Amino acid sequence: GIEITLNKKIPTGAGLGGGSSDAGAVIRTLNLMFNQPYSPRDLMQISSELGSDVPFFTSALGTALAWGRGDRLMPMVFKSSVLLALTSVAINTAEAYEALNVQRKSTKAAIFPPQSAVLKNWPLCLVTISKEQFLHSTLS
Repeated sequence: GIEITLNKKIPTGAGLGGGSSDAGAVIRTLNLMFNQPYSPRDLMQISSELGSDVPFFTSALGTALAWGRGDRLMPMVFKSSVLLALTSVAINTAEAYEALNVQRKSTKAAIFPPQSAVLKNWPLCLVTISKEQFLHSTLS
């Protein structure tokens, strides 16, 4: 048998795919340890059965646009920096997507203006919202 110990660094409830990335890493590592008995296509099939976004983290794409359950992927070239700001509010990913599916009025993605990437303009990106407000908002 195999014993696996995960040292988690990604905060739960932050929408960063911590559990999915752990699953993807384990799938890739086991495949390597056993001389790659599964093709990349096989790994995608296996990972899609484990959960949403696991296929993305099982792939070797790095940066990609994902849709569906994270099993439809398009490689992307991303030349910008990313500033990630976490709050103390944890939101269950399944609950968040359920709220989007029930109340979706728009399919537009959230896009911040390029000037917001400058630290002095950070207030342009700040939104204060509680978990309850998020889950019960119209999300338009």
